[in-house]
Amino acid sequence: MFDDLMLKLMPGVPRGLLNRVAKRYIAGEDHSSAIELATKLKQKGFLSTLDLLGEDASTMEYARKETLAIMELMEDMSHA
Repeated sequence: MFDDLMLKLMPGVPRGLLNRVAKRYIAGEDHSSAIELATKLKQKGFLSTLDLLGEDASTMEYARKETLAIMELMEDMSHA
């Protein structure tokens, strides 16, 4: 019920406000910036996880593209 209410209210929330709230939880817009932040956190003794959003894949082509992107992120993480 709360989720439904939030979904209805979200379009009315200013984008700038959403960005400020979400920024704390988003490591970066691309692989390198996300890995850079995760590395800095690791150096400070923090653990982190990186998620590549793509659960909205509606075609096989898009799903394959997202799978390759996840594999690339994992490869990049192994060298960090």
